Amino acid sequence: MNQFVEPVTLLIFYYIVPITIKCFDNLFKRDILNLLLVKFKFLNKEFDRQSDIADLPKLFPLTKTKKIKFLENEEIDSNLRYIEELSQYHYHLVQLSLDICKIFEIEVVITLILWFEKIIESTYFAIFTLVNDDYNHKTLFHALDVIHATFEFYWLFTSIENFNRVQIEANKTPILAHDVWNKYVTKKFDDKVRHLQLISVRFLNTKLQFTAAGLFNLDRSFCHTVIFGVTVYVVILIQFYIYI
Repeated sequence: MNQFVEPVTLLIFYYIVPITIKCFDNLFKRDILNLLLVKFKFLNKEFDRQSDIADLPKLFPLTKTKKIKFLENEEIDSNLRYIEELSQYHYHLVQLSLDICKIFEIEVVITLILWFEKIIESTYFAIFTLVNDDYNHKTLFHALDVIHATFEFYWLFTSIENFNRVQIEANKTPILAHDVWNKYVTKKFDDKVRHLQLISVRFLNTKLQFTAAGLFNLDRSFCHTVIFGVTVYVVILIQFYIYI
């Protein structure tokens, strides 16, 4: 009976419980970050709309030129005020995103350190047992190790991608703001349009960059770095210990 209970206990506490906790934690962070993603998408959609300036002479061909000019100036002034409001909204949204990231940064750092250790251990153990023909009595647990390692990589990619999607969407706004400035400068060039150029420059200096306590960036480049690090450490372990 004890021989059966021990594998079941190991299966529950070493595989099932950690995977379940990580799944719920990942879903929780994804839901929060998706709310930010929706807001940034709305913001970019509004900026994209501002680049579409109505061609009033074509819409009102019989209206006097002076009246058309007055209407164009009114439309541009109204749109520029709205763009200023959107820029403030973007700034506060970026700050909110950074504050939310700070809430998770310690947990992310600790989890990634444990992830790094677990992946190196699982990969090395699988290679070690393969070389030393130790699969006879532990086939189930070797299969579980492979499944667990696969899940760990999936967790890493999805966790980083949740942050990366928000970051990419937030950093589209400076490009859209510059496109809006290019549209308006051909219609009118005065203090208000130059202020729009200032807003565009300010966007370039307020790009969103998620980090884990400033130690590393939470984007796709980090996944490449981690995979490279795992490969290096596994190769080192194999060279020194695989035939022990």
